[in-house]
Amino acid sequence: MKVSRIMNASAEEVYGLMLESAKADVEQATGKKINENDIKTGYSYRKNLTNRMGKEGSSIATFTRIIKPRVYEIEFKTARGFNKVIYEIEALENGQVEVTYEEVYDAADKRQDLNYKIVSFFYNRGSKKRMERMLELMEQHVANRRES
Repeated sequence: MKVSRIMNASAEEVYGLMLESAKADVEQATGKKINENDIKTGYSYRKNLTNRMGKEGSSIATFTRIIKPRVYEIEFKTARGFNKVIYEIEALENGQVEVTYEEVYDAADKRQDLNYKIVSFFYNRGSKKRMERMLELMEQHVANRRES
């Protein structure tokens, strides 16, 4: 699933926000302090996740593509498959950016893949709204930072 939003922000502002969030997530998951320069392609850490059904599991989170300030891509590998989150930021001529957010899931087997497709059909609209709201909140956060 993929959504895009044009934001009144620079690529550096949006990307900086994503790196801060990633840094906080790594620190919360591992208990180790890191700096933003540690977040680069290939960096991995173990993270506990809870799915929509409330079931907990462990994953390996790996930054698969970090291109500052244009691409932020992270993959979560679990026993059930791979979930990839991709942000792409394109600077526009008028000082704005277009941010594209995409989630990709690749199941570990055909049965799980079919199950995911069926469940996604029912959750698709809600997931898209959640993604759009997240991008809206990111833009608001950047605007609030400018004001303070």
